[in-house]
Amino acid sequence: MNLLQQTSGWIGASQLRAHVGGSDNQVRIALHRLVTSGQVARRGERNSTEYRVTSRT
Repeated sequence: MNLLQQTSGWIGASQLRAHVGGSDNQVRIALHRLVTSGQVARRGERNSTEYRVTSRT
């Protein structure tokens, strides 16, 4: 979440994973939880999916 908050725009899951580590599945699950909770927005599909923080509070 910290990396997403520091990013000014959209960022892909592979870029996030490169910075935070973990497996593809771990990153996917964490992002899914953040999207479901409304903290993170998601756009795109498959390899072009990107994420960003919904509010900077």
